[in-house]
Amino acid sequence: MKTPLILHPILLATFPVLFLFAHNIGEVRSDAVVIPLAVVLSGALLFYGLLAAACKSRQEAALIVSLFLALFFSYGHVASACERILDAYLPVAQVVGSAHAFLYPVWNIFFIAGFFGIRKASHALHWLTRFLNIFATCLIAISLTQISLYALRGQQVSVLKEVRGSGLGLQKQQSPRTYPDIYFLVLDGYARADVLEDIYHYDNREFMRQLADRGFFVASKSSANYAQTELGLASTLNLNYLDDLLEGIDINSDDRGPLRTLITRSRVATFLRQHGYKVVAFASGFDPTEMTGADLYMADGAGMGEFQSVLISTTPLALLLERLSKTDVSHESHRRRILYALEELPEVAKLKSPKFVFVHIMAPHPPFVFGQHGEMTQPRRAFLLWDGSHFMHLRGATKNEYVTGYIRQLEFINQKVSETLERILSISQQSPIIIIQSDHGPGSQLDWESRERTNMEERLAILNAWHLPDGTGDFYDRISPVNTFRLLFNHYFDTDFKLLSDQSYFSTWSHPFKFVDVTCEINPCAARTGSGSALPQ
Repeated sequence: MKTPLILHPILLATFPVLFLFAHNIGEVRSDAVVIPLAVVLSGALLFYGLLAAACKSRQEAALIVSLFLALFFSYGHVASACERILDAYLPVAQVVGSAHAFLYPVWNIFFIAGFFGIRKASHALHWLTRFLNIFATCLIAISLTQISLYALRGQQVSVLKEVRGSGLGLQKQQSPRTYPDIYFLVLDGYARADVLEDIYHYDNREFMRQLADRGFFVASKSSANYAQTELGLASTLNLNYLDDLLEGIDINSDDRGPLRTLITRSRVATFLRQHGYKVVAFASGFDPTEMTGADLYMADGAGMGEFQSVLISTTPLALLLERLSKTDVSHESHRRRILYALEELPEVAKLKSPKFVFVHIMAPHPPFVFGQHGEMTQPRRAFLLWDGSHFMHLRGATKNEYVTGYIRQLEFINQKVSETLERILSISQQSPIIIIQSDHGPGSQLDWESRERTNMEERLAILNAWHLPDGTGDFYDRISPVNTFRLLFNHYFDTDFKLLSDQSYFSTWSHPFKFVDVTCEINPCAARTGSGSALPQ
């Protein structure tokens, strides 16, 4: 019988990386796959080479490698399922480590039994090899089909219809001037003060007072335009609502790729570069807001991105690294990334002006990795950036766990942001523009697939604070993010943008572009627009 080609170890090593990429393709850059794929393939080939030298045949060695890969990359998924089952039947204190304590030896037994089974099944090696070649090829084909379909859809991405009568390149004649630095600090999921008091029973007046003492105007009734990060930032950084920015988008699509394009190639960055600004961006750990194309991209080189962290969480490596380092590596990387941005941000003030600095801090949004004083909290779950019902159901968490973790993390973020602002203002030679804004509110009462089961005020009422060098501006309490750079550019660059109606939209996770106007559920409709505002054009 002719010996079949041995393909399945390479295909099964490739599949977990392609599968994860295909299922998150709208939120992950393609280059995020390169290093994990190279590491996994190199490891599989090395393992195969060592076994081939020790086993009776190359087919036998390849089957052992494929068995190992299947067990290795399914471990995290099975462990998470076991944790959710255990959570339902055991007190929280008993759950920690229980799933791993049970699963790790069981997985070892499976591998040992499979190892010896393959060694004894010499008569079936040809059949097993052919079967696994076909099976693995089908798995790869499914993922590649998903990726290809996405790439074809991506060719239709539209962008940036001009706002009628307000082209970004147009401004009134003016004498040369020195423009101030602009810091745009996005605190993910930061709730408005009244929501913190009403829903979380937390008094945030001290932080609001600190902002006021430093010359900030806080919009006390500000609401997000959208309930999801990519939607909100794509709108904010392009000065318009998404209906006008995304031409011909399929409202039934869940493809968020066009939003990443709008964020990373925004009209705000283009406009400011035209006026001599350099763009500085910090790593966020959230792929849609990774502005790697900035003039200066700052990242803690030792940190892992979200894609790598999630991939590791599917394997026993997460448990091994946690035991070796006595901390969860993915969560520690997340902590370090947040601390790096807040601690290094003031150093940017020393760079040549003018500059536009974009910082997306993934906090106080889950995962909750900071205690009240910055101490490491050890999450019981695999590293995930999920919020709302995703956080509750898929992580097996309770509303009380969310609220407690959120407030503790918020208290520490308040402290670090306050210290960062003090340093920026003291270092800057010219008083800068600083905008601190949340993309949306928290999600203790957010159901990703139900408008009716979501507390719209919690999800859409946001922190929105402004520091302008001259202390003046056409501020109003209900200003929403879509008007942020319209107001700013009018004030400092003599543009003539009309302020848009301050509206809020909700959409589900599975249908992000099916927008439902929920403005009246948050603010009285009679007072929802600013002075001189107009309907979206």
